[in-house]
Amino acid sequence: MTFQPAELGDAISNWLEYKRICGFEKLLSEALLVTPISEYLVGKGWDVSAERDYRTIFNRANGAGYFNYDVDAERSEDRLLIEVKYLKVAKGRDVGPAIATERIFEDIAKLAFPSSECRRLLIVASAANVNSYPALDELIRLKEVVVDFPVTGGGICGGRLFKFRDGISNAIKAIDEGGLPNSCTVHLASGGGSSRRAFIFEVRR
Repeated sequence: MTFQPAELGDAISNWLEYKRICGFEKLLSEALLVTPISEYLVGKGWDVSAERDYRTIFNRANGAGYFNYDVDAERSEDRLLIEVKYLKVAKGRDVGPAIATERIFEDIAKLAFPSSECRRLLIVASAANVNSYPALDELIRLKEVVVDFPVTGGGICGGRLFKFRDGISNAIKAIDEGGLPNSCTVHLASGGGSSRRAFIFEVRR
């Protein structure tokens, strides 16, 4: 059974709209978004775990540092690694577009890091009152971008430098398995679902 990113995008978007209608939207978070993602994948025959660290997934014992993936899913010989971002507006203002941009690219780096064979997805969902986020808008407009990793502590996309938080940089250094690739490609795999609320990007080494 072939995995369909667009179908997953529709499932997440419809779940978000249901929560909005119920008045639950202000309580939503990245952690809660794991629910519709996991329900969809389990229904398609995937074995799903949440918040699994790199060393557990890939049976690595070395390195003092590690980082988690929001969703790790297996089906037969296939593996999905998923990172999730939920963008929202609070108290009448966007919650840190610059911070959201940095963290989106941190997730891209985390997904690009493993050298093992797997499919890597970044799911960026948003509240209904979010109109614009710089990183998301750029990725959607270009459909596909190359992210370069000239140093362990950051990367470059579209001529713009972004830095990782110390925790991510230290984890990558501590694992010490060759580090990040020189670059990766980020491809828009699903354009936001029926209500354009959940965009799915595929990260390829």
